[in-house]
Amino acid sequence: MKREFLSGNSETPQVEPAATYDFDGSFLACVTLDMIVLKFGSVVREQNARLMQTAHGHAVIRVGSTFLLPFWGEKPGRQPVGLDVTFGPPPKDVLLPKKQGTSERTYFPVKIKPRGWPPDVATFQTRARNAFRLLKSYFVAD
Repeated sequence: MKREFLSGNSETPQVEPAATYDFDGSFLACVTLDMIVLKFGSVVREQNARLMQTAHGHAVIRVGSTFLLPFWGEKPGRQPVGLDVTFGPPPKDVLLPKKQGTSERTYFPVKIKPRGWPPDVATFQTRARNAFRLLKSYFVAD
């Protein structure tokens, strides 16, 4: 829903952006490509998730069960979200932490969207943050 309001003496209405059901995050992890496959397998197996799509450097995972109707339940297991994950070398503008030794880092930008109808933005954002932390924990990320 967009709301319009007038600012000051201006007669031009300004549009306030509508609340979105999107969550964006990213993390760095010290994992090789063959380990990434094993980690995604662990997420799918242990979280009863579904691997919806894979490609080189990209995976889409659904975490949480869906009902016959797309309503969200009370518990996270009944609040399905889709995680769109890409992975590869970090872009030049990402600062890498200084640590002893040299190890290759993989950069994981993640976009999370609801599957179904969350009751409100705050509920979705809480669920998305938890799903992001969960994914990050599997990769023991920086």
